[in-house]
Amino acid sequence: MSFAPFQIRIELNTGITVGHYAPALDGLLSKVLHRHYGGDIERAIEGLSDYLLMNDSGYYHASTLSFGVNADTGLFGTEFNTVRSLKGERDLHPSLFKPHGKGGKYPRIIQDGGPTAPRLQKHLAYHAPLVCFEGYGNGHEIAELFRFYLLSIGSNGGPGAGDIGHIHVMEQEQDHSVVDAQNKLARVIPQADYKTLFNEDPAPEMLDQGRLIPPYWQKEALCKTVRPETIRRQIIV
Repeated sequence: MSFAPFQIRIELNTGITVGHYAPALDGLLSKVLHRHYGGDIERAIEGLSDYLLMNDSGYYHASTLSFGVNADTGLFGTEFNTVRSLKGERDLHPSLFKPHGKGGKYPRIIQDGGPTAPRLQKHLAYHAPLVCFEGYGNGHEIAELFRFYLLSIGSNGGPGAGDIGHIHVMEQEQDHSVVDAQNKLARVIPQADYKTLFNEDPAPEMLDQGRLIPPYWQKEALCKTVRPETIRRQIIV
């Protein structure tokens, strides 16, 4: 098993939504392994060590998402709407869909008001040319799994949101999965590790209570952690 530093770049076709925590490489990998192993979550979690290095502090060398920007295209905000559940005659009345009036045009759907507003949910999103993840492990095999199983990325991922394009993997000379190239925190780590890495105390807003490994949605095995900035960016060439 040959592990080395790598970076995975995923092209974005649409904007993505980011919650309180940015998506993490090991979290995404556990998601695709869950599909790869036919829904066996325990096997998926155990299988992470076949692809990523875990250190003595009990977390994988796997960064959170950063947005890749360049001189031509930066990071900018956008939005999209999703449709909530539709109810009977009120939301599916023929007058909302059937052509009527002069020219037989369909009625205009007003997104910011009117009868359709309660059924539409607006999401704020971010858009950049691509997103990046750094890791230490077998980047090429991880990229192959992503190409086959990963359909979208980010919160509310799906058609029109978090839609992804080509996935590239690049070998790196240094490991930037924990501390990035700008010497900033790149993933969630134990509070005890932060001063060792940076020789200073973390800012109060970085302190948190969370998990160090997937599944991140579970509330068991929480510990005192330091988390990176939710929205990170790096210049790509």
